Amino acid sequence: MENHEHCEHCQGHGHEAQQKNELETLKTEITSKLDNKEPKASLPWGSLAVTIVLGILALVSIAQMAQTVSVYNKIKSGDLKSTGTPAPSSVDSQPSMVGGC
Repeated sequence: MENHEHCEHCQGHGHEAQQKNELETLKTEITSKLDNKEPKASLPWGSLAVTIVLGILALVSIAQMAQTVSVYNKIKSGDLKSTGTPAPSSVDSQPSMVGGC
């Protein structure tokens, strides 16, 4: 086959037909690869366990948040009762508070 620099005489040599065949082959190959994708498998047991643990941790976090909001609202309204002993206000008792030197 001769290589020509212009295309008007190449039609008779089959250059276009060869290019079309190569393009069709590539097209067929690409579409077959796209069509043959395997469907996604279901989650393996390992990721199911991780999902369960994350769900439990999320529930614990929500419970802690609810408790924090409850304590905050009690402090804000003044309903929180202290069960500890009040700190002494005199300066004389301070050495005994830190172990007495």
